[in-house]
Amino acid sequence: MQSIMGLQTWNSIRALDFLANLPDVDESRLAVTGGSGGGTCENASLLRIGTGNVELAALFAPKPLGMTAANDWTKAMMSEGYPALQSLYSLYGARDWVFCKSLVHFPHNYNYVTRALMYPWLNRHLGLGLEELIVEEDWPLLTSEESSVWGPDHPKPEPGEDDVHERAVTKWLDTHSRRQLDSMMPSSADSLGPYREVVGGAWDALIGRRLPGSEDIEWRGVDKTNRGDFLEFTGLLRFSKEGEEIPVVRAYPRTKEWNGMVVLWIAGEGKLGIYETGGNLRRPIRRLLQAGVAVFGVDLIYQGEFLGENSPPGKTRKVLNSRTFAGYTFTYNHTLFAQRVHDVLTLIAYAFSDERTRRIDLVGVNGAAPWTAAASALAGGLVDRLVVDTRSLRFIELESYRDPNFLPGAVKYGDLPGLLSLTAPRPIWVAGEAKVPDTLSAVYQASGKKGAVALFDGSGEAAIQELVDWLLR
Repeated sequence: MQSIMGLQTWNSIRALDFLANLPDVDESRLAVTGGSGGGTCENASLLRIGTGNVELAALFAPKPLGMTAANDWTKAMMSEGYPALQSLYSLYGARDWVFCKSLVHFPHNYNYVTRALMYPWLNRHLGLGLEELIVEEDWPLLTSEESSVWGPDHPKPEPGEDDVHERAVTKWLDTHSRRQLDSMMPSSADSLGPYREVVGGAWDALIGRRLPGSEDIEWRGVDKTNRGDFLEFTGLLRFSKEGEEIPVVRAYPRTKEWNGMVVLWIAGEGKLGIYETGGNLRRPIRRLLQAGVAVFGVDLIYQGEFLGENSPPGKTRKVLNSRTFAGYTFTYNHTLFAQRVHDVLTLIAYAFSDERTRRIDLVGVNGAAPWTAAASALAGGLVDRLVVDTRSLRFIELESYRDPNFLPGAVKYGDLPGLLSLTAPRPIWVAGEAKVPDTLSAVYQASGKKGAVALFDGSGEAAIQELVDWLLR
């Protein structure tokens, strides 16, 4: 989650603090003006997902806010954004404190015409008492030495040192945030709350989706087949609010009455993960059905039926920009990782909507562990037990922002162990790890449920057989 925008925002705050503390500055009368992003980079991962610049500007209400619209993305401001801002300011009884002027005959700019609107606006709201007609005059420009931050005490990096300097700054930022997060590692039940609020809240924001309401979930059946010892239902699960639809298969036992337990089997290959090559159910799935358990399989986005004749994506899509910066794609768009978690949340909500369901266990195998872990954390108490084969995956080891498992911020907020820890104090079974990860162990210890963590020293098919044993105990 490091970005130029974040650094520039921090610098802007510190600059404002500096000005506010000068002896000749009235800190109750401060204003900000500028063009475009104010000289900063306007893109950062997750910045505009589900929102936009108008809503960000609205956060300033009810303080005075003046704007102009140009012949760029702001050209619809007068008919869309501005009326919405006026309505918001009206709630504060301050409708006249937001202003926008159409200057769409100019391109993207901060020209004199725009500045001529700014001067009387600041004069009015800062109580400067100046003449209403304010005309710009020439002024002497600062010299390079006067305007530069570089000097004897802060020498400018030599050519070729920029990379070293950048790494030093980003390392400092990382050390600072890690120190804060490490201080929140819970040591008792009382300290679990702040940890969940910060780390859990961060994952909530990174994924960008809460559990859907059952009223927004619709099942459209395609086929119902009696397979002898189980009933097989295939169909499409639609989340109407988001216009999303995922293929699902549901298997219910026939030789034994369904006991109300549902296992959501999330696999890297999609719903095919519950079948053998010949189309029969895999032995672990049959064991669950024979015990009276229902099993659901699903094709998440870019799995199974979504692919047709294509192979699963080795790289995620990106916007048409030659610069390799994650923010250009993910400032507006969810990552593939987040979208798959969204699909799992939809499946959880659907399983829970059946009044006969009395418990839901979530299984993530063959590469699906991180998606299921995230869904478990966000679904809260609706998932009774989490079962994952992690394959020792760590987000920090991903080599590209186009990796299908890339999620900005995942490393900062605990990586996969931190994500798994949010399942506490509910039972969790973990394979693919040499030992219980330290973060997972510490959080469960603090919750008083250290015994709720089960570790299997293995992975793959052996782990699948063992996890079914654990589910049926």
